[in-house]
Amino acid sequence: MQYNHTVREELLQKLNPGCKCEGSCIDKHVCACIARSQGCNYDVADNSLLQLQSPRSTSYRPVFECNSRCSCRRETCRNRVVQIRCHDTSAIIPCTTGSKGVGAVASRSIREAEFVCVYYGQYMIPHVDNARARAAEQLARWNHVYVMVVNEFVNSSRLPAFTTVVDGAYNVTDSPTSLNPTCCFNHSCEPNMTIMPIRVDTMMPVLALFTLRDIRPHEELTYNYFEKSGEIVQEAGKECLCGTSSCVGHLPFCI
Repeated sequence: MQYNHTVREELLQKLNPGCKCEGSCIDKHVCACIARSQGCNYDVADNSLLQLQSPRSTSYRPVFECNSRCSCRRETCRNRVVQIRCHDTSAIIPCTTGSKGVGAVASRSIREAEFVCVYYGQYMIPHVDNARARAAEQLARWNHVYVMVVNEFVNSSRLPAFTTVVDGAYNVTDSPTSLNPTCCFNHSCEPNMTIMPIRVDTMMPVLALFTLRDIRPHEELTYNYFEKSGEIVQEAGKECLCGTSSCVGHLPFCI
């Protein structure tokens, strides 16, 4: 993902010291976590992520939620959306999606910019070789990859300031049927979700999925595997079956 020009690399590589708030943490002039995020993160009316509401920018700003070092109360703080719901998968239903195999659909109506779930798995050392080796193993075994790589870029640099790698199938030994449902989303070249790194207690972000538009009940939930991986489309990759008008034809190696 590409952050706006005011974001510095060191901001992503230092712990959030927390805030001294006693209120709801919605003012960047009062709350240190909101200031670190360069503005309020969530809509106080419905907890949707403000920077994903339409019209949205082509670049992003980082999201720092309040954490265990903050003085604010969890019950009244409005900057703790993902951490409070990080284990909530009630918005998704795993299913079979034809030739694409296992996928997931919405269990209910979901608003634009609403939090859906966290991509659950084990954090890996963020080295490309490690991620590719694990991805190759999964592809050979299951014909699918459950390694998510998210690169965060600043100042138009071609090198990421921070890389997060999560293995969604770290505890699966034989059949992927025992996968956590948050790892089952299919790719689409015209997705209805996106991945946002959300930082709470550590520099390592939680990889949270948010909607890009309103979603109907039982509509398939998808995101673009290329979007924040930084990978280039290669014709040697697995065939893309999203069927959209803007389909690029192939999937990335690491999702």
